[in-house]
Amino acid sequence: MTTKLLKDSLIYFGGNVVNQAIPFLLLPIFTRYLTPADYGITALFGSTVALLFIVVGLTGHAAVNRMYFDLEAHDLSSYVGTALILALGTFAATIAATAIVAVMGSQYGGVHAAWFALAPCIALANYVTMTNQVLWSTQRRPWAYVSTSIARSACYFGVSITLVAFAGMKWQGVILAQAAVFIGFGILSQWILQRRRMLVWRWKRAHARHILRYCLPLIPNALASWTRNVLDRIVIVALVDLHAAGIYAAAVALGRAVAIVVDSFNTTWKNHAFSVLKAASERGRCRLVLESYVFIAVVTTLGLGYAFSAPHLLDWFLGGRFHEAFALLPLIVAAEVFDGWRRPSSTFLLYAQKTGHIASITVWTAILHVVLLVGLTANHGAMGAALASATTNFLVFAGFVTLSQRAFPMPWLSALKITLAPHVGGAAHTPTATPPAGKNSSQPDRTDT
Repeated sequence: MTTKLLKDSLIYFGGNVVNQAIPFLLLPIFTRYLTPADYGITALFGSTVALLFIVVGLTGHAAVNRMYFDLEAHDLSSYVGTALILALGTFAATIAATAIVAVMGSQYGGVHAAWFALAPCIALANYVTMTNQVLWSTQRRPWAYVSTSIARSACYFGVSITLVAFAGMKWQGVILAQAAVFIGFGILSQWILQRRRMLVWRWKRAHARHILRYCLPLIPNALASWTRNVLDRIVIVALVDLHAAGIYAAAVALGRAVAIVVDSFNTTWKNHAFSVLKAASERGRCRLVLESYVFIAVVTTLGLGYAFSAPHLLDWFLGGRFHEAFALLPLIVAAEVFDGWRRPSSTFLLYAQKTGHIASITVWTAILHVVLLVGLTANHGAMGAALASATTNFLVFAGFVTLSQRAFPMPWLSALKITLAPHVGGAAHTPTATPPAGKNSSQPDRTDT
């Protein structure tokens, strides 16, 4: 079991690196064939798709993921079908609203609203693809999960290059590439689900009630995450212009190099941490704390080195028209580094099943982020947006550390004392952590499900 877990973790790790590296490699192509304003339009469109993914899907894939372990096969297939029928209903309402706006001749970021009618279609397709991948993951089929993700990104890479570089299309080529590839993979995912008998188009009222009861409380958290991670492009377009949004989006894309390291580590380490915590060993907890310290030190060092060396090493990577992005990069990288600092505490909260703590931090910091984002962007442009992102991510890190330590205490100080203590009789002294009042020190503070 341990060998399979390690093997699966390595597959997810490698797949995550490759999948996230593909959009990063598109950056020098886009920055040479698109103006900053063109790139700003693509960033605005991508932000809209991310928002509509929440609105259309209602986070139903999370309910599918959970109920896979409780339902029989025939019930699960109708559960998936009910979730997709619900998504079709919200999609119909969204596309109708978009069509009305388009008929009125409205513009969004200087682009006719008719182009944004593609956004709900892409969001629905992404939701179907996500549902298929969630089921691959729950069935412990990492190769299927990873190959689907990489194939989708690679196709988007190829079609984007063809339309932008060879067909001479600008931002229109990027949007059409997203529509063609993502909708295509959505249709393919539906076919795979039906072929695997994981999807039956059957409406069940009991399933619908459960999906809404499970998912509606998750939507504020999803919207809060979108606010913290995506809203900045829209605010820059509204308060500055498309050119500034394009420069900012390029800086964020460069910063994803740090995020690739953070996400890849977290994918593997989280499973490892869960298995160590389950053993309820104080020595194991100390080891996890020390590993957390090492990771924080490594990601900080890498972030500092990358932020200040990138303008000299990657100037050719962006091209001359996007050189302003390097001025934003230190703050963008700082935001990614602070997000990396948060990951160990987030893992401990997840293990303790304190998801309410996670939701409260996410929602309250999202509200604060909107205030900082609007105020700083209005006064300092894209630099203000980058500062707001870094500040918010640091506050999120501080909140996670504080609440994690209250809900699920870890030996952050005693682990250092063990490491730094002089050896006595050839062995380091290992103190026993004092348990919280009324608790057994060997048992994690968690709720069984």
